[in-house]
Amino acid sequence: MILKPRQAQPALQLRADAYMKILVANLGSTSFKYRLFDLHGETQLARGGIDRIGQSAGNCFVQIGDKREETQRTCADHAEAVRICLGQLTNSESGCLASVSEVAAIGFKAVFAGRLSGVRVVDEELLATMESLATVAPAHNPPYARAMRELRKAFPEIPLVADTSTPVISFFMMMLTAPVTASAP
Repeated sequence: MILKPRQAQPALQLRADAYMKILVANLGSTSFKYRLFDLHGETQLARGGIDRIGQSAGNCFVQIGDKREETQRTCADHAEAVRICLGQLTNSESGCLASVSEVAAIGFKAVFAGRLSGVRVVDEELLATMESLATVAPAHNPPYARAMRELRKAFPEIPLVADTSTPVISFFMMMLTAPVTASAP
């Protein structure tokens, strides 16, 4: 891997209105779970999830307040899972959003992006780095990078933000590659 000097990241442009809502996504290779937060009110508005993405019908649920709905459905990919989620959240009878435009950003807890650590806007550099490090975090990096690419394409108006765990993973990588020394009793 060729390391390039780090470039300044573009500033994330979020709305500064009193109703900033953030969708926090937790991705698995075949699952999508989320929570919707109102940052102004510091409250969770909803939570939900879909499993068996890309497979046969899986469980799909949404909970808004005390009301929980569960269904079985097929879901082709993570972008479709987000469309389903946003449809649930904007449902005129049971949703908690008037429109998708109320979502100020989608946040992810990504695993490993090498030298790109901390909270970052999801851009091509981050995605390419995560993909190049797929062997380090094979259960996490490939589905996250693939889903982030799908979401950037499907929802270009919604900023994506990732928090990478580079320091933690780097520590474990150092421990795995450190020479083993035996001490005499």
